[in-house]
Amino acid sequence: MRSLEAVVLFGFVMAASVFLAFYVDMLAQAALDREVRTLAASTEGLLVGQFRDVLTAASFYYIRNFTYMLYVPTQFPTLDAYNYTSLVYVGRDGLLYINTTFTGYRGNGVSNAFVSAAVGNVTSAALTGGVRIYLQGSLGTAPPQCSTPYGVNLTMVGCSALLAGGRQYYTLWVIKR
Repeated sequence: MRSLEAVVLFGFVMAASVFLAFYVDMLAQAALDREVRTLAASTEGLLVGQFRDVLTAASFYYIRNFTYMLYVPTQFPTLDAYNYTSLVYVGRDGLLYINTTFTGYRGNGVSNAFVSAAVGNVTSAALTGGVRIYLQGSLGTAPPQCSTPYGVNLTMVGCSALLAGGRQYYTLWVIKR
């Protein structure tokens, strides 16, 4: 009889251990999901804020041409590894959008997040103030009508540039005509 009690007790302890391991793994994945969503939103907010600063500075009539070093974060110490890209594009409505896709890895856990935000109307700034914004050093190739010696034209509808988390700085050229 004692051996039957030992087998039942061992089975119960084993089932409880499996359930507890599953529950802890589920909690760890939920925490990773929250953290990756927060990191994606903060990265997006940093990029949007910098682009808005550039648009605001370009709107002053006494500022002519300038360059701006666009900072992109490259370290996230709470993650084992990460990968993110931000697509900066001008939509049909003339607004400059930034879409950020962020993937974070910790242990065996993987989590993805996608956030998007509008920066401001760059085509109206180009029409009324003669402002042109160019991004230099983006990944990939831009359409021919968007490529210039300064970089990708981010004041023309349909133009886009890709930023990646592996590079820390990109150059924005602001030229007023």
